[in-house]
Amino acid sequence: MKTRIITAILALAVFVPFLVIGGTPFQAMMYLITTIAIGEVIRMQKRSLFAIDSILLFILGWVILLPTSILDRLAEYNISFILIVSVIVMMNLTASVLSADKVNVAQAALGIILSLYIATGFRSFITVRSDSFNLLMFGILVVILTDSFAYFVGRKFGKTKLAPTISPNKTIEGSIGGTVIATIVAVIYTLIFPIDLSLLHIIIGTIVLSIVGQCGDLVESSVKRYCGVKDSGKILPGHGGLYDRFDSWLFVFPIMIILQFM
Repeated sequence: MKTRIITAILALAVFVPFLVIGGTPFQAMMYLITTIAIGEVIRMQKRSLFAIDSILLFILGWVILLPTSILDRLAEYNISFILIVSVIVMMNLTASVLSADKVNVAQAALGIILSLYIATGFRSFITVRSDSFNLLMFGILVVILTDSFAYFVGRKFGKTKLAPTISPNKTIEGSIGGTVIATIVAVIYTLIFPIDLSLLHIIIGTIVLSIVGQCGDLVESSVKRYCGVKDSGKILPGHGGLYDRFDSWLFVFPIMIILQFM
């Protein structure tokens, strides 16, 4: 517990200033975190970080994080974002096929899918932060509240397993409790730090985001179980890897954009 607390304090001391500053420093931090998280995915599959197929996964993540201004400039030459991503995916699959069976098709596909959604999640971090600091904190708060109160409510009242084969300690009662309390506190937050949305939009949106965040957590747990690892990495002693810590937010922030929170 002591290690977890110390690590959390140090991590917040490093990360929070970038959240507050925003802009280019925050974007640079997102590039770094994305790179580390994709590296964790590669190592979870027991693959080399320096193989061609792995390097292409890093490039895929960096391309997804490219500023809109650069993507618009490329589009002037009929080089679309989808085209670039598709070409990198094709190159990755080709490199996997030529890897002398070191990486099979299933491993390649998993690496591509995880890299796509990890990078998309962190790109959404940048998009939301560029729109509003209060909105970014709203998304962060929803996940923290859901996780915390799902744990406490689950311990006190939990009887029905939510996903016993993936995450045996999670319960339906805890999940519902976490969502309800997160929604109540999130509404109070918007009264103190206003967001230009109707109350109904905020309530329904928060419920959806709370559920989506829990899905992100379950997906990451499933990936770890599939890969046979306890944590995605060891960069945060007592907490695991960056993918472990950001799993819920990687689902939440893209959905925030889709739900028109901005």
